[in-house]
Parts: sequence; C-alpha cells; structure tokens
Amino acid sequence: MAKKYQKIKRTRQRNNLEENKEWLLQAVENANELIIVTQAGFIKYYNPKVIQFSGYSSQELTSQPVTEFIHPDDRDRVLKYYYARLRGEETAGVYTFRIIDKAGQVRWVEKIGVQTTWEGQPAILCMISDITSHKQVEEELHRRNRELALLNRIIAASAATPGKDQEAILEVVCRELALALNVPHAVAALLDKMKTTITVVAEYSAEKRLATLPQTWPVVDDPLGQYLLSHKTLLVTGEDLNNPHLDLIHNHLRQRGIASLLLVPLVIEGEVVGSLGLASLEPRRFSTGEINLTWSVADQLAGILARVRLEENHQQLEEQYYQAQKMEAVGRLTAGVAHDFNNLLTTINGFAALIQAELQPDDPCQEMADTILRSGQRAADLIRQLLAFSRKQMIQPQVLNLNSIVVELDKILQRVIGEDIDLKIRLAPELWPVKVDPAQMEQVILNLVVNARDAMPTGGQLTIETANVVIDDNYVADHLDTQPGKYVLLAISDTGCGMSPEVKAHIFETFFTTKERGHGTGLGLATVFGIVKQSGGNIWVYSKEGMGTTFKIYLPCVEEKMMGLPASLESGPEGMLGSETILLVEDDMWVRELLRRVLPKLGYTLLEAGNGQEALRLLADYPDPIHLLLTDVVMLGITGKTLAEEASRTRPGLKMLFMSGYTDEAIVQHGVLDAEAAFLQKPFSLMALAAKIRFVMDNLPDKGEPK
Repeated sequence: MAKKYQKIKRTRQRNNLEENKEWLLQAVENANELIIVTQAGFIKYYNPKVIQFSGYSSQELTSQPVTEFIHPDDRDRVLKYYYARLRGEETAGVYTFRIIDKAGQVRWVEKIGVQTTWEGQPAILCMISDITSHKQVEEELHRRNRELALLNRIIAASAATPGKDQEAILEVVCRELALALNVPHAVAALLDKMKTTITVVAEYSAEKRLATLPQTWPVVDDPLGQYLLSHKTLLVTGEDLNNPHLDLIHNHLRQRGIASLLLVPLVIEGEVVGSLGLASLEPRRFSTGEINLTWSVADQLAGILARVRLEENHQQLEEQYYQAQKMEAVGRLTAGVAHDFNNLLTTINGFAALIQAELQPDDPCQEMADTILRSGQRAADLIRQLLAFSRKQMIQPQVLNLNSIVVELDKILQRVIGEDIDLKIRLAPELWPVKVDPAQMEQVILNLVVNARDAMPTGGQLTIETANVVIDDNYVADHLDTQPGKYVLLAISDTGCGMSPEVKAHIFETFFTTKERGHGTGLGLATVFGIVKQSGGNIWVYSKEGMGTTFKIYLPCVEEKMMGLPASLESGPEGMLGSETILLVEDDMWVRELLRRVLPKLGYTLLEAGNGQEALRLLADYPDPIHLLLTDVVMLGITGKTLAEEASRTRPGLKMLFMSGYTDEAIVQHGVLDAEAAFLQKPFSLMALAAKIRFVMDNLPDKGEPK
C-alpha cells in the first residue's frame, strides 16, 4: 500500500513539475524583459523579446559571440562581470551597458545576471531591461545642467566685468566653452559697424598653431565671415570636407590646418555682429548636444554684447552731450572776446594804414608801419579762427559742388604736404550740391591736411574722398545731433601715428594741442568743428594709435541751383570814391575816430552817432538826403538791426551796411546772415571798406524799393 502511495505521489509531483515548467516557459516567452542564457561567450537561449528588440535573426544571435552585440566601449567591463560571476565571485548584481541593434542604433540596457547550468555546464541567466528612454532623459538633464552651469558662469563673469570691457567677457566665454566641450581652440571675433573688417578680440587656445589674437582682416578676404553674413546660420565641418558648395571654406581651413570647425554667428536684432568658433586640429564630429549648447552660449553672449553696446552708446551720447555743452559755453566766451579784439584790430590796422599812406615811400617809419599792419593781420586771422570755432563768424554760403573746391586746392595741397606723402584724391562723380562758404571749406580742408602731414613725419599716404551718402535712423541713434537724410561726405584719412582715446576726446577743444610749445595754437580742429557745425553739418573722427586717422564730414545735401564762386570786392582804388551822405553809427570811439578820418577822404559826407538813439535823432532832424546807414550790429540799447528797421520807416530809400566783430543771434540765424543784409566783418582793411560801400551803393536795391 505504501509503495502504491509513493508511486502516486511521484507521479503527481512529476505532473506538477511539468505543469510548472510549462507555466515558467510561457512566462519567460511572454516576458517584457529580454531573457537570455549565455555559455562560453555564446547565447544558448533567448526569448522572443530579444529578436524583437535587437532586430537580429536567430541564426545571427546564436552564431556570433555575445560581445559582438555590445558597444565596443563597454565590452571589457561586461566581460569582467561575466567571468567574475562564473567564478562565483561577488559582483554588482545590476549594471548598465550599451548594445548595438541590427539597424546600428545604440540602445541602453540594464542587466541582472545569476549563475546557472545549461545542459550540465556552468552558464549565466540574464534578465535585461531596455532603459534607453530613461538614459535619454538622464542625458538630457545632464546636458541641460551642464548648459545652465556654463551659462551661469558666463553671466557671473559678465556681471563681474566692467560694462565696457566686452573683450574680457568674450575671453571668459571662449575659455569656459572650450573646457566644457574639450575642444583645443575657441575664438570670438567681431565685425566693425560697416561690416567691412573682422577682428579677433578673444580666444582660448591649447594649440599655439591655432592662435590668432590679435588679428584684423577684410571680410572680402574671409570666406567664413562672408558665409555668416550671407547665411546667418552656423557652419559645421568634420571629417567630410568634400562639399563642393564650401570649397573656399574648406581650402581656407586646410591652409590653417583645421580639421574640424563649429562656427556660430553672434546675432543682435537680426544683424550678424560677430562669431563664436570652436576648432580642432584633429577630425571630430560635433554632437547635436554640443551644437545646441554652443548655440545657447552664442545667444546668451549676443544678449550680453547688446547690453554692453547699449551702455556704450548711452555713455557715448552723454559724452557728446556734455562735450557739446562745453563747446557751446567756450564758444560764447570766445565770441565775446573776439568781438572786442576785432574793434581793437580795426583801429590798430586802420590807423597804421593811414600813417603808412601819409609817409613818404623812403621814410624809415614805413617799415614800422608795415610791421604793425602785418602783425595786425596775423591777429585778425587768429580772431577769424576763434569766430569760426564759436560758430559766430559771418559766412557767405553758396550752393556748389564740393569737388570743385578740392580740385582748386590740389596744387596747394601738394606743396603743403611735401614729397614724402602720397596724396590720393577720390572724388565721387555726380556729387550732390551743398550750401557752404567756399573760403571756409578751403580752410577746413587745409587745416585737416596740415594735421595729417604733422601725423606722418616720415611720410605716408593721405586720402581725400567725397561721396553721396544717406543717413538712416540707425546711424542717428548712435550719433548725437544728427538727422536722417541725404548728405555729402568729405573724408580725409592718413596713415600716421593715430590718436589715443584720451587725445581723441579733446581734439575739438579750443587751445588743445599735442604739439610742442610754439608749434601750434590749438585752434585748427576747433575751427574745423565750428565751420562744419555752422554749415549745418557734422564731423566725426575715427583713430587708433599706430593705425592712422580718418575725419568724416557730413554736409546736408540741398536742392538749390549751384552757382560759381564770387569775385573779390577788393579790386583796387579805381571806382572807390563817392559823394553820398553816410550816417555812421558806432559805439566804439576809436573805430568811429578812424572812420571819421577815412570816409571824408573817399569823398563822402559823414554824419556820426555813438549809439542808436543819437542815430534816430539825426535821421529825424537832418534836412538833406542820407544815402547809406553804416552801423555796428552789437550796441547797447538799440541794436543795429532795430535801428535799421526804424530807419527804413523814416527814410524809405536808405541803404544799409552792417559791420561787426561779432554777429548777434538777432542778425544771424544758425550763423548765416539774412540774404538781404550787406555785412562787413571786422577787422576790415580800408580798401575793403571803400569797395563794400561802393558795392552797396551801386548794386543793392534801396530798402524801401520793392523786391
């Protein structure tokens, strides 16, 4: 009975075992995990999920060593765990590695291995889970953390760096990016405002052969810069440099020995302002993550540069505003002083001329009188410069082609600069007309040319150019006191010693000079500044030490008809005499005394008044005709302009001639005399006075006559 019971029990256990085996096999076959049994380095068993996951056929799975399916970088580590498990050693129960499926894709898996037997021989049972998605999320988080850490370091560096020192910020970016991506060379380059040159401003280089700091070159000679400007997108090169569309770039890289390059544009408000590049002497492929990280850094860097440039522009506009205020204050002071000096010089020069006329030609005093006149004329020239600087000088603007003035000066300029300076004149055809005083523009050109000559003591090149330009709102935003519109550009450039930022900040100030004592008045550039402003234009200087200087003058284009240059009034004594009656109004007693002696000698009947009130009484009481009112402009009480208006009402046929050493804003609007007013600038020669009186008497209409 017992034997029968034991037999039944064994049969039942055997049946249960078969049932359990069948259930276990079904569970393995239908499991989501990959289950394999490996023995002696080959796969002995696998569930269907392995084929579905890997894409390999049954023949491929069992005929090749299992290491063939493992990523080459992970094989040694997996084999180490495998043999340790076979020896029964304690190893990590769970570890991760990469496999390569039939399509060549890299998949991350997590493996649990236990020792077992297969057909009586030691084997390893492996349960493998696909963790590719988890790894991708993990890598993305790691990439983002690395990106954030890098960006935070860049932001911290920009916050700790002085606002204007963008080179220091770029240097930090190059270093941090190169170290983060393990690239031997990172470089930052910036374009100039006109996008004609590109300059390396910062770099990090572990390869001396790749170092380029500091270098500047034309964009036309740089295929990389041209690519960025035309495409506004990144450029990535690797082992394959055979793209025919990029032949120029590939040749450029080969010449420099660069095997791999990642170049990203720096873009501010849609405009490429520079580039951020990563380069290697060895072939390498930049991953998508590395490219995205570099893009992010470039975007962050562009934002920092935009802020820096905004601060620089703000500071530049502030400096221009304060400089304009200072120039205006000095100008008012200068104009006032010049007015008094002009009255003194009128008297000195006039009486010297009278003395000279009274002396015999062989009189020894002739030489002294002549010396007084020459000194007085030099002083008068100096005063004219002061008035031009203060923008109070009386000008006689005409509509003309600026090229004609440059052509007229050509021979003089050659003599001024000497033989060791090469003069290049490039005049734009069909230049737009401008309205300027031709004599003043000659003075502007001569002053700038003399400065350029002094900056090139050992020779060099001087270039004078003209061009038609249109100034837009972007230019106006960066340049104080400018308006958009059509302008004529006059540019004068030299290859001389250039200027430091400190010198450049003061060059237009009165009496500022870098020349030795006795070799410069400090009025040349101040005069240029005043003339340009008085003509409604703007002047800007571009200079670096050792790299020469360029002055750019922008004069507004006008639509009026051009006319020729005026003939001089000082044509000689013939026809200078007259017989009319002149009412002289002058508050300076010495100038009045001079004219009291001169005008009767010219045949005129002279009436005198020391101020406007006296002049009005004479106009009312004098019974005979008065033909000309010769009046000073700036007087206490009634000014010359007010007097002229009153005189026109009481004496409709009266002609007017104004004179002054300084023109008041009551007469001058933006430095230009009313076209109806005849004017004589003090100090004047007696010949000029006589000629001007005859010109007014014989050519200008009476104030009371209809126009």
